[in-house]
Amino acid sequence: MKFISLLTLLLVTINITSNSQEYARINSHVTTYQINNSADVEISEYLKVTINSKEAEYLSWFIDYTDKFRKIKKVTITIIDAAGRKIKKVSKMEGTEYGFSSSFEIDDSKLFVLKPDYQNYPYTAEIESEIELTGFISLQPWVPRSRFNVAVDKSTLKVIHPENMKIKILNKTPNDEYSLTSLKGMQTRWYEVSKLDAQAKNKRYKDFYDEQPKVLVSPENFSLEGVEGSFASWKTFGNWFYNLNNNPFELSTETKVYLSSLDRSDKKELIKNIYHYMQDKTRYISIQLGIGGFKSLPTSEVDSYGFGDCKALTTYMKNMLSYTGINSNYILVKAGSDTPDIDKDFPSNQFNHVYLGIPLLSDTVFLECTSQSTPAFYTGKFTDDRYVLWIEKDRSKIIRSTIYDESENLKVNTAEIELNSDGNAKMNVKTTNEGIFYDEIMVYNSAQQDYIKKVNQAKFHHKDFSIDGFEYKQFTRDSICFTSFFDVSINGLGKIVGDRMILPVNMMTPLDELIDVNSAMKYASITRAFTVVDSVKIKLPKDRWIYNLPEAVNVESKFGSYSLDLSHESNYLIINRKVIFNKGDFTKDQFQEFEEYFNEIEKVDNKKLVVNSKT
Repeated sequence: MKFISLLTLLLVTINITSNSQEYARINSHVTTYQINNSADVEISEYLKVTINSKEAEYLSWFIDYTDKFRKIKKVTITIIDAAGRKIKKVSKMEGTEYGFSSSFEIDDSKLFVLKPDYQNYPYTAEIESEIELTGFISLQPWVPRSRFNVAVDKSTLKVIHPENMKIKILNKTPNDEYSLTSLKGMQTRWYEVSKLDAQAKNKRYKDFYDEQPKVLVSPENFSLEGVEGSFASWKTFGNWFYNLNNNPFELSTETKVYLSSLDRSDKKELIKNIYHYMQDKTRYISIQLGIGGFKSLPTSEVDSYGFGDCKALTTYMKNMLSYTGINSNYILVKAGSDTPDIDKDFPSNQFNHVYLGIPLLSDTVFLECTSQSTPAFYTGKFTDDRYVLWIEKDRSKIIRSTIYDESENLKVNTAEIELNSDGNAKMNVKTTNEGIFYDEIMVYNSAQQDYIKKVNQAKFHHKDFSIDGFEYKQFTRDSICFTSFFDVSINGLGKIVGDRMILPVNMMTPLDELIDVNSAMKYASITRAFTVVDSVKIKLPKDRWIYNLPEAVNVESKFGSYSLDLSHESNYLIINRKVIFNKGDFTKDQFQEFEEYFNEIEKVDNKKLVVNSKT
C-alpha cells in the first residue's frame, strides 16, 4: 500500500546523533493545499530554512515521489550564504529520479531528489515547489516541526476548497485556532504556528511526533480512478476497501484439490495447513500501479504466478479460507516498529499495510501473509499494540492490535561456564527467544553473515571474548520460539587480585541494555513488557572455593520485578537471575521514581563475587 507520509518518513529516518544542538531553523514555511475537486489538488510550498550544521543538510534537499496520480510541476532551490548573497540556484531539470526498489516492487512510483550540494555552514536555503494530484485519497499531514533539533520561527498552512465541498480537518495546533475567508465560491482556512524551539532527541520518535502541533486534512468524499469512496466514518471507508477487494475468488484446480483434501475437524490446524501452503507457494513483491496501492491483484494471478503484495497475498489467503468455509477479515494497519499511532477519531487513510484476522468461537487469530517464515498466528513488532481498522461489510471499526505481555515476551539464557585458574573461561550458552524476542530470528534467516556476526558480538559484554561457534534452531514451524547456541571464549572473566579471584554476579546482559533509559535526559522507555531469565552454572578450578555468598535478593515494583539467587554445590557456583519490566514511558517526576528502582536493582546486578584460593 502507498505510504501516506512518505516524505516525512524519509526525512526523519536520516541519522541524527546529537541531543541538544539546533541543527537548523525554519525561518518561514508556507504550505498550500488547493483542492479543486475530489480528483484535482494543487500543492505548493515555500520553505526558507537556515542550515547550521551537516546534520541538517537534508533540509536543503527536495525529496518527494511521483506516480500515476502525482506530478511534480516545479522545484527550485536557492542557496543564500551567511552574508546574505544568493550564490546558487538549482531547478527540477537537475534532479534525479530513482525506482523505489530494483527487486521487490512493480511500481509506477519514482523517488525524485534535488540537492544543491552546498556545505559552507551556516547558509540559508529557499525551496519552492508545485505538485499536482489528479486523484487522491489523502494529503500529507501538516507538522511544522517534524524533526529533532530543528527550530521553527513561523509555519503556515492554507487549505483552499470549494465552499460546497466537504473537507475533514483535524486541528491539533496549540490554540486550536484558524482564520477563515471566502472568495468566489472558494473557502480558505489558515493555520499558523510560531516560535517552536528545537527539541533534543531524548525520546522515541513516535512520542515526539504525538506531541507536535499538526493539522490533518482529508476529503470526506474522494475518487481514485473513478472509484468513489467516503471518509464520513470508518465504516464508509471500510466499505470502500471491502468492495474494492471483494471480487469472486478464482482458485486453480490444483489449489482446490489440495484444499479439499484437508481435514476440517480442527479449524486452527486447517488454518495452519492453508497458511503453510500459501507461504510455500508465494513470495512478497510490492505492487503500486495506479489504484494498486489499495486494490488487490486477482487471486487467480497470485495462484498462477506465485507472487503478490500485502493485499494480494492476504486476499489469496482469505479466499482459500473462504473455500474451506472459514470467514476472515482484512485489517488495515500503520505498520513499523517505531511508528506514530493513527488518530482513531479522524477517519482517513492513515495506513500502509494489511493483514488478516480470523474470528473463531474461542478467540480471534491473526495472520501476517507477506512472510514465508513467520509462524501462524504471530504478527510481531511490525503491527503490535496500535490502533488498526477491522474491515467488515457495514461493520468496519477501529480495534487494538495484539499486545504481547511479559509472560509471552520471554528470553531464557542457560549458560555453563568452565573457569580456569587464570580467570579465563569457556562458556556454552543456550538462549531461547519467545514472543517479540522471536523477531531476532528474522536477522538469522535473511541477513548476510557479516551482519549476523555483528549482531552476535553485541549480545556479549565482556571486554575480551570470541565467539567460537554459533547455530540456531526453530524446532517446530509454528512455534513462536527459537533457540540459539553459542560457544564463547572469555579472557579475564575472573580478575586475579592477590590470592583471590573476583567474578561478576551478572555474566549475561546488563540491565541498561534491556531497556531505553537515559539518566541525563531523565526518561526511560519500555515499549513492550518482557521477562529475561538467566541460569548460569560455573565450574570453578580445583584450587578455588567460595567462602561466602550474598543473600538472595527479591525486589517488587510497579515497574517490574528483580530476583537474584546464588548457591554452590561441590565446585560449582550457580547463579539464577530473573528480570521483569512492565510496559511504560517514564519521564519527569515518574522518572525519578523509576530511577530509584533501577539504581536499586542495578546495584545488585553489579555486585562482585570473591573466589578464594585453597592454597
